[in-house]
Amino acid sequence: MFNRAAFLLLPALLLLVESLKINEIVKRVGRRSREKDRCLYHLECTWQQMTENQILNVKQNDSNRIARAFVYSTSAEDYAYQKSFDFLESILHPDMTAKVCGHDKDMNAIQYTKFLKSSSAHYKIFPYRNYAWDFEPTSERSNMNIKINVNQTDNLGAKVELYFDLTLKINVNSKNEFSLFQIHHIHQYGTCGEHGIVGYNTFRSIDEAEELKKTHVAKYFFDLITPSPYMDTANPGKIPMAWANGLKDFVTINVCRDGTTEPVTYTKAHFQAWYKRFAMLWHPAKDETEPMKLQTIDFNDNGIVARITFKLQIGRKDYEPVHEWDIKFSAKNMSYSTDRVEVLCSPSFNLKEISLRAMREVITESFVDNIVSLPKPNHWYSSVEFVKLFTKTGTVELHHCDIRKTEVVSQIDLFEYDRSQKYNVKFLKYWIDEKDLELSATDTVIIRFKTISAADTEKPEYEFEHPWEVTLKWDDMDQFYYIEKIEIGCSKHNFPGENEQDDMYNLFSGGLIGGGKK
Repeated sequence: MFNRAAFLLLPALLLLVESLKINEIVKRVGRRSREKDRCLYHLECTWQQMTENQILNVKQNDSNRIARAFVYSTSAEDYAYQKSFDFLESILHPDMTAKVCGHDKDMNAIQYTKFLKSSSAHYKIFPYRNYAWDFEPTSERSNMNIKINVNQTDNLGAKVELYFDLTLKINVNSKNEFSLFQIHHIHQYGTCGEHGIVGYNTFRSIDEAEELKKTHVAKYFFDLITPSPYMDTANPGKIPMAWANGLKDFVTINVCRDGTTEPVTYTKAHFQAWYKRFAMLWHPAKDETEPMKLQTIDFNDNGIVARITFKLQIGRKDYEPVHEWDIKFSAKNMSYSTDRVEVLCSPSFNLKEISLRAMREVITESFVDNIVSLPKPNHWYSSVEFVKLFTKTGTVELHHCDIRKTEVVSQIDLFEYDRSQKYNVKFLKYWIDEKDLELSATDTVIIRFKTISAADTEKPEYEFEHPWEVTLKWDDMDQFYYIEKIEIGCSKHNFPGENEQDDMYNLFSGGLIGGGKK
């Protein structure tokens, strides 16, 4: 039977089929068009379509720019230093690694840029600088290698040879107008006066380097830095101080400062103050077989240039990571007197940040140690005497809520307040606010802790909880956080054992009986 409705729908179905075919054709054309656009505007597609000669030309142009930038970045004296350094920093792959002077730890991108910036302050372009580079073609279209050599002098007058072997890969998403390649690995070697093994992979033979260390001058130099008590003790636990106190007045001293290419010049007195503070926070690494190492950089008729590497830990915790501190010395005309000292920056840490963490630890532990070790009886406020070690002038601003709520408290005020108390004071417990450890290293910071004390009686009626705030201020010259102010908050009365945070407190070993009362 004839179906009139189906017959009427047939033209509509035919039109739908044609429409779908046209739509599919349009999609295919669109895909081809997009692929064509991608090849026109996307580096990956364009790179694959380039001839070998075109690729070689790009590699040679990029390698020339990169090598020239490395040369200019080796010395902050160069007129093109900053632009060259910024360019190199922009083409370092985020996951790049750098093997520098045979050191057992590779550097990452952040550490290497810091090292490159700080070391540039120690190299000079006068009286001479010679350089060369070589582009090495590779079978891989997307890779290339560059070898760079720079000869110049350092601030101590020693001859310097720098070698850089670079491994680079194309960055298909590059938006850098000067290079399509990124640096993935750097192998740096040469004189290596600032880091790692001195003379690493240079033309100096191993025998020659070993003989250099045995010379009378080199031995004298090492003895100067390491007095006999330090050398005779397997684990002395202290940084040697005698050499810094024995420096001559004519010595030139530069101390590196993080984030700058200009080392800061110190007088002898300034440096001794710096070194004293340095020794308060740092100590030789525990169980380290070679906590100090001498390497001779240059030795001739005019004198000697050498580097001492200290392997140190900061703070009081044995599990703190071991860091290397390098100090370069020179003695001229065989006088055996150090005429120049250069303290180098470390690429592995930011001094201000780790100093802050260490100061929190050292200050709170010094407070505890002082309370435990004070002779008994003693005035309770002698517990704050320890702060003199961490002040620049030996004095500190002190506020105590229980005595006077707003004004600065003097020692006479403390004495009068103490004399008015009926009983001696005994410190029982302390608590350190660990949340503060996450704060950034700003110029001024506050560390917080609490103490619980009680009257020195058989059954004290109350325990007194006091909040403490210690304000630290960073000193650029001494590179040290000094205590600027102490605030002892108003006491909170609790019945013994009813403190809300009692289980979080640490016990004083023996406590402190103060006041001097019989």
